[in-house]
Amino acid sequence: MQAASARQAPLEMFFPDEASRVACAGAIRRMMESVPGSYAAALATIDGKPVIHVAPSDWRHARVAAIVGSLCALGETLGKEVNQRACRNVLIETESGLTVVQRLPSPAERLILLTTSNREANLGVLLTYSRTCAAAIARLAARPG
Repeated sequence: MQAASARQAPLEMFFPDEASRVACAGAIRRMMESVPGSYAAALATIDGKPVIHVAPSDWRHARVAAIVGSLCALGETLGKEVNQRACRNVLIETESGLTVVQRLPSPAERLILLTTSNREANLGVLLTYSRTCAAAIARLAARPG
């Protein structure tokens, strides 16, 4: 694979061909269809750049990606401080819903999947489907560079 150019978007870096992009979006949509109450998902890089999303039009995707990158970094730092290994996910429960920030496995360890649901979702179901989706996306991803 050729080295990624500085201007190449994260989507093209990790999913260089159209078939892998379509398959990635399909994996996200299938996950959301499988989890009652899920209404948004976004894939971002660990440095906070948006890759792909299935989310309401009023979401500020670049801002969400930056926050997701920061949450993952905080999880990594906290894990080290409490003598644990690498952060796998961050779970957030609010008054109106649940959010899972899931680090993807290799070769896509530079990607993070965010899945958001309303209160209808079960946390265990959301986490399980998020992990399954993250693994599926990782199998589709190319290692950039």
